Amino acid sequence: MTLSNIISSAYSGLSASQAALRSVTNNIANVNTSGYSREEVMFEANAYGGQIAGVKIGQIRRVTDQFLEKAVYDASGDSGRYSIMQQFHDRLQGLIGSSDSESSISAQLDSIFTAISTLTNDAGDSVRRQGVVDSLSRFTEEVEYLSSQIQGLRADASNQAMETVKTINDLLSRIHDLNPRIVQTKVTNGNASALEEQRAQAIEELSSLIDIRTVDAGDGSVEIVTANGTTLLDKSLYQLDYQSPGVVAPETNFPQIRILSVHPGTGALSDTGTVLDGKLSSGKLKGLLDLRDKELPAVAAELGELARAFADEVNAVHNASSAVPAPNALTGRQTGLLGTDPHGFTGTSTFAVVDKDGRVVAKTSINFSALPANATINDVVTLINSGLGGAGTASFTDGKLTIKANAAGNGVVVADDAAAPSSRGGRGFSHFFGLNDLIVSKQNTSFATGVAGANAHGFTPGGSMYLEVRDTSNRIIGSYTLTVGAGTFNDIINELNGPGALGNYMTFSLDAQGQLVATPKSSYASAEIHVVSDSTQRGSTGVSLSSFFGLGHGAQAKIAGGLSVRSDIESNPFNLALARFDTSALVGETALGEGGPAGRQRPL
Repeated sequence: MTLSNIISSAYSGLSASQAALRSVTNNIANVNTSGYSREEVMFEANAYGGQIAGVKIGQIRRVTDQFLEKAVYDASGDSGRYSIMQQFHDRLQGLIGSSDSESSISAQLDSIFTAISTLTNDAGDSVRRQGVVDSLSRFTEEVEYLSSQIQGLRADASNQAMETVKTINDLLSRIHDLNPRIVQTKVTNGNASALEEQRAQAIEELSSLIDIRTVDAGDGSVEIVTANGTTLLDKSLYQLDYQSPGVVAPETNFPQIRILSVHPGTGALSDTGTVLDGKLSSGKLKGLLDLRDKELPAVAAELGELARAFADEVNAVHNASSAVPAPNALTGRQTGLLGTDPHGFTGTSTFAVVDKDGRVVAKTSINFSALPANATINDVVTLINSGLGGAGTASFTDGKLTIKANAAGNGVVVADDAAAPSSRGGRGFSHFFGLNDLIVSKQNTSFATGVAGANAHGFTPGGSMYLEVRDTSNRIIGSYTLTVGAGTFNDIINELNGPGALGNYMTFSLDAQGQLVATPKSSYASAEIHVVSDSTQRGSTGVSLSSFFGLGHGAQAKIAGGLSVRSDIESNPFNLALARFDTSALVGETALGEGGPAGRQRPL
């Protein structure tokens, strides 16, 4: 070996050692860097013409364990998902309050029961009456506030999902840019470990946002797919597309997250036809979508059911009673019914006009069960007017019933027979029409319409309703446009149940109370109906088919958003209906008043 060979061999050793020292320096410097993987220098003999000529760096590689790497990605995804869910759950708990909080829903209900209990001691006391009204108002305000805050949390989850999508797109672009640089560096025998470290950290950050698996492409680049195999990055770049709606309500239909391909030359985006919703199993994005589509809607629906049941029970009692003196007029809510509809009632109700002292001026009783089978709501109105003999007038216009006393000093009362109370859709006459509701709502609180399948549906032909069937992961699994023609409710139901419509996913039916029920098929147990658009209208009521039956995934939750105490009662608690009408009283006799067997004041 010549002197020059000896010097060259020694120099190669020094150079290799220097490179190794640089790697050791990097390892020491990044010992506290999260996600950093240690570098390892691989030496190999340097040979020329069959002779050993020192040493050279074979490669500098990152020391990784693929099994541990996958475990880190999985753990990062789970952590990202449950961390964001915990944040929202904490915020929700703060809104609801603890069970012993004075501002909680349960505390508000307790205050109502306490106020009513106090009122039993003296129903004529203005302070106690005001206490009942105030406690009811606080409850309805709390329910409405909580309902709006839940929708606000859904909006926040949606907005954060949009920002998360932007971050995912940035990370995918960064990894896509690093891939060819790493490949080129390795081809030229350069040290790609720094670039690989940057890519690894981007991948780890990505794994906290969305569940991923990496696939070694064999040339130094990596491909990225979701846990279920949906491609997010290969030789081409893909981007996610999601735009959060500005305002979120219970019935909001959120857009789906679509996967777009990026043209390598122009950067133009094109839809791949692939939807990401339902394809995720972990990551922050999964947590946000679960909150938006499952967790928070379930809480909103439960709140809506509480509001519905509360309002319905309170109104049932209030409609069975009357204020003293009786109000000059009773005006009901929008029912969506037509005057030509069958009346649909059974049992007996009494309609009366009383003077300011509660003496009967006129009254009439209607046994609905004895009416002809084809008797309509208009026929019932005619019977009321005939029976009151000019002392009172009933009218039914655009779905609303009104009964008023024709003399300014008189009032009207509607009372059910104690032995055979009237009933339609499980509600008495006054309760069904909402003639004397205490709790009013911007939304219908009952979808027990009382209609039968053989009844004419009454919707104007030509109107249409576009429905989607979505699962709880927001995936659209079916859709149908119903165009209304002449016919019955059964015709509408049969069309919806058709195999070309939604019959593959749902079974539609009318129950005994006239409520439209959509039951998912067993293979689509989590499916929900989403109303995308509805231009149908029932006669001149302005009520659409979906609102008439409360159709759609957010119908129940909407109820909580519009409860309030009736305005005339809120301003004057003596309009509370606390007296029962004596249906046996004759004309001229006292049937309503404070004290006495005929009309004893009684609390709710």
